[in-house]
Amino acid sequence: MLELLSSLLRRGPAGSLHAASRRMGLILFYAILAAIVAIAALGCAIAAIWLALLPAIGPVWTPLLIAAALAGIAAILVLLIASHRRSRGRRSDGEGPATLSSAILRDHKSSLLLGAALVGMLAGSDLMRPRR
Repeated sequence: MLELLSSLLRRGPAGSLHAASRRMGLILFYAILAAIVAIAALGCAIAAIWLALLPAIGPVWTPLLIAAALAGIAAILVLLIASHRRSRGRRSDGEGPATLSSAILRDHKSSLLLGAALVGMLAGSDLMRPRR
């Protein structure tokens, strides 16, 4: 971000801080707008997949499959961020994506155990048995 700011400041004429700040504000506005549109597009895609899978696998497995896909995407993003930080030299040699993911599992084990218990209760309930 600092590189972007310095390039914007160098781009304008000397002493044109007002023009550079205006350009920076427009860039920030468009970046936020693009992020909002990307989130909306992801939401529409998830809704379309949900509606397509609902008749095929049922009202219980569809949300679980969507949640698993989103959790996988989140895990991939966390690993990419961790590897990016490591490549920039901010992490020590002993810390990598595997260490980060084990720390995340250790920090959120109660949520994971609660989710596993919920899935186990759903699997054993009448909701999972086919209707006759």
